[in-house]
Amino acid sequence: MTQLSKGSEELLRIVEDEKSLYKYKIHGISIWSVVRRKYRNLRIEKTCGIAPMSNHAHFNFKRLLLTFFTSLRQYISFSLRRKQVDIWFSNFTRLDCVDGIWVDKFIDPIIDELELDNYICFERGNSGLHQKPRLHQDSIVYTEAIDFSINLLEILICPFYYIRYRKVYLGLFNAAQKSFFMQRKDFWQIVRLFTRFDIKRRIYKRIFRKKRIKYFLGVARLTFYSQMVACKELGIPVFEFQHGITVSETVLYSGSIDEMFVPDYFLAFGKMWVGSQFGIDCKRIKVIGWAYRDYLRKTLSVIPKKNMHILFASEPEISDKIIAAVSELAKAFPDYFFDIRLHPHERFTLEQSAMIETIPNVRVVDNKIGSFVALMQYDYVAGEHSTVLYEAMSLGKKVAKICFADLHPKSLIDNYNDGFYYVHGIEEFGLFLEAELSEYQKEKMSLIYSPFDREGVLNLFGCASLFDSNVDDMS
Repeated sequence: MTQLSKGSEELLRIVEDEKSLYKYKIHGISIWSVVRRKYRNLRIEKTCGIAPMSNHAHFNFKRLLLTFFTSLRQYISFSLRRKQVDIWFSNFTRLDCVDGIWVDKFIDPIIDELELDNYICFERGNSGLHQKPRLHQDSIVYTEAIDFSINLLEILICPFYYIRYRKVYLGLFNAAQKSFFMQRKDFWQIVRLFTRFDIKRRIYKRIFRKKRIKYFLGVARLTFYSQMVACKELGIPVFEFQHGITVSETVLYSGSIDEMFVPDYFLAFGKMWVGSQFGIDCKRIKVIGWAYRDYLRKTLSVIPKKNMHILFASEPEISDKIIAAVSELAKAFPDYFFDIRLHPHERFTLEQSAMIETIPNVRVVDNKIGSFVALMQYDYVAGEHSTVLYEAMSLGKKVAKICFADLHPKSLIDNYNDGFYYVHGIEEFGLFLEAELSEYQKEKMSLIYSPFDREGVLNLFGCASLFDSNVDDMS
């Protein structure tokens, strides 16, 4: 997720508010709320030179076709069931493999901890790819059949949306064009994106009404905007799981708040994450803890430690800087091995890979293994501000934030007394390797990923029952 400086965030907010971009609505829904992330990213790329991350998989027609028929069969079976569904989960697209079983680390452990039985998980694949064997496979419906229907309807209906709402689209395009570096083709992109959103909203609204859904829970609100708006219209409470470490303003969460695109509750890993950076009132952020950590400790086989190995967490925006820092440290500490773990959206260039191959005690490790699983093999972890660093702290590891080689890590606390080791050079890295964790650091670790609060989640569902009295009206 693209991080913003405070100045950039304020500028975005000012531009959007001055141009009144949120006032252009169709069916009472702001068009800008639907498309803004794309054009915020474009503005950041043009003004700051930061390209957005991409997670598009290679197109695989055969796989998509096979998955479509599987999805269609699953959806028909789901539709024909008369039983209403209490809880609807919108699964995360990246899964972790734990002892040969693929797991959604945000949702699957909670299903087990709460001992749920009346629920459904809708899972979107990456170009039709769904990993197997899958935990809770019998309760999963692939979304490819619905997605294909939406694609087809978009082609048929888009011209009618353009004709009927042309003035509204033009108003938004003219207001945003210069500030967000739009070209003429972006006008048609806005029409297409909103048409797709609205078709999806209508389809899911019918499904939710038919199945009398009581609660909707999803990971990363951007992936379930249409479903969230449908839920808001039906009065169904929406919960969003925290899906990463966010220490500052971001393209996704920052800016003016449109309540139709904000969940009713945001479910956080620990007390450290209760703040304004998620674009929601802090009173609606509920700390539920981290069920996945408990799941791993119950499930995993014994993992052998990698002694004298240090794991470095890289990210797409800082690949060159991480390589520079690791190269410097590897030469200064030849007895240690430096393992670089890439972000799921990151790839080293041929030049970067060639540079790493010249250093005997540096290598790139497999990032397809879940980060929590990989971290259990290490005692030392380092980087700038990757989510992996916070995961490592929650597991009791010694974690360094590197402050040289043009790396500038952020601290959640102004005095940098947040439990991390802030390393400004070679000598300080040596002290980091020799240091022992203090009681204060151990206390801070518990604030990052708290133990899962089962009773708290059940109580939260209870107080979210503001909709229960309206269930009978959803026919």
